[in-house]
Amino acid sequence: AKSKEAAALAGDADGLRATIARLERENGAQEAELRRLRAEAEARAGAHATELRAQAARVEALEAEHAKSTEAHASAVDGLRRRHDEERAQSEVRRRDSPSTR
Repeated sequence: AKSKEAAALAGDADGLRATIARLERENGAQEAELRRLRAEAEARAGAHATELRAQAARVEALEAEHAKSTEAHASAVDGLRRRHDEERAQSEVRRRDSPSTR
């Protein structure tokens, strides 16, 4: 009976060792997958950050271009107003000096 019990215990021990070895392999595979996923996430985050920096640079360039364009437009409008005011003043002078209004 004792030898049967010893054989059963040895079988249980072998089964436990096999289970432990399988669990260790699975754990190693899961750790490797976790490392792979973590590296992939970090790479994606880095690429995303790079894209965000590029977009921010494009926005800054567009804002600068818009500011320059707005300034040029305001300058052109001011020039047109001055010219219009000068032409109106000259027209007034011509009207005053014309023989028909005397």
